[in-house]
Amino acid sequence: PHVTHNMEVDMSGMVELRKRIIPGIEKRTGVKPSYNDLIIKVVGKALREYQETINARLYPEGLEICEDVNVGMAVALPNGLVVPVVKNADRLTVEEIAQKTKELAVKAREGKLSPDDMSGGTFTVTNLGMYGIDTFTPVVNSPEICILGVGQMQDKPVVKDGEIVIQPRMSLSLSF
Repeated sequence: PHVTHNMEVDMSGMVELRKRIIPGIEKRTGVKPSYNDLIIKVVGKALREYQETINARLYPEGLEICEDVNVGMAVALPNGLVVPVVKNADRLTVEEIAQKTKELAVKAREGKLSPDDMSGGTFTVTNLGMYGIDTFTPVVNSPEICILGVGQMQDKPVVKDGEIVIQPRMSLSLSF
């Protein structure tokens, strides 16, 4: 059965990290890393760390624990959805991920994705935050066993150390 767990997370650290790394990466590559690029990097590291739990595919014959960490990224097109794959996401730098995701998104929108661009995924990230969506239930991209849904980031009041503070918060939805 397909289930989804939802969690709202503090994005303060990621906001600061992105501000710090953008100038150097943009100067070297002309590409501005997105929050989605950072999420793909974090997911890649988590998949490597918990490889035997979530970096897997399910087939009628059984469960395959995957050696490679290949993160799919859902890309909406006018006539549907495609999921190109960032291969070896756990070993790539944020800079390399940003370049790869931009390249794959352009190829997707131009209808130029190759079968290799869309194969080998072990986990997918789908982001609807740019459409103002807070939370949603993503559908697992079979034969993968998990997908992470990313909602919009919003500044929200939260209680921290007994004080009300404003934090950038994001809803994440893990379906499995």
